[in-house]
Amino acid sequence: MKKDMVLSKMGFIMTKDEINRIKISENDSGVDVQVDLHELRKPQAIRFLKNILNLITGPFKLSVIHGYNHGTVLKNYVNNELQNKRIIERHVLPYNMGVTVLNII
Repeated sequence: MKKDMVLSKMGFIMTKDEINRIKISENDSGVDVQVDLHELRKPQAIRFLKNILNLITGPFKLSVIHGYNHGTVLKNYVNNELQNKRIIERHVLPYNMGVTVLNII
């Protein structure tokens, strides 16, 4: 996966604000994608995450920063409601309860 190509595809569907919420890095073990949901409402977060899952092909690790100090609506959505056949594993970081990591195939 080429980072520039993915960001280019995202530019057709996502706003600049949404693209600025995404960090993509490539390393020896694969691709890591980090997204920040802070200040998004649940419907916005749902659309945003579904777009990411549909636009990025191939396996990757998705770290979702949802926070938990100012409400758990987004955390509960990511951990209990977000469904996609490509999600094979999910876990909350034990040292940061505001981040959930999803392994995507």
